[in-house]
Amino acid sequence: MAKKIIWLGMLAMVLAFGIVIIGCDNGLVTENGINGVYVGIYGEMTLNNGNYVFEYSYDSRSSIERGTYFISNNIITFRPTYYSNINILSIGSIPYTVTYYPNERKFVFDNGVTYTRR
Repeated sequence: MAKKIIWLGMLAMVLAFGIVIIGCDNGLVTENGINGVYVGIYGEMTLNNGNYVFEYSYDSRSSIERGTYFISNNIITFRPTYYSNINILSIGSIPYTVTYYPNERKFVFDNGVTYTRR
């Protein structure tokens, strides 16, 4: 009987520890937490629950890119699925990442181009 009480006590401690860990806010942002329109020098990007639309103009050419995204440790990974008039799912797409700064509500591409939430 004493063995069962010890195991029950250990189980209760593990359960309490698990509840504390799960209940803590780790400060990370989810896909829903960054929803909105972000504006930069080339155009604007709309993020909506894991989907995005990027409307931009570069060298006098306008383009639209659509796809999905996810965020982990403040790094957003974009996976394009559509580019202007080309469905790139059939030819494959190359994901790219940006760094998200939650306190400033902006993300920055590797080349330094910044998009800030409106």
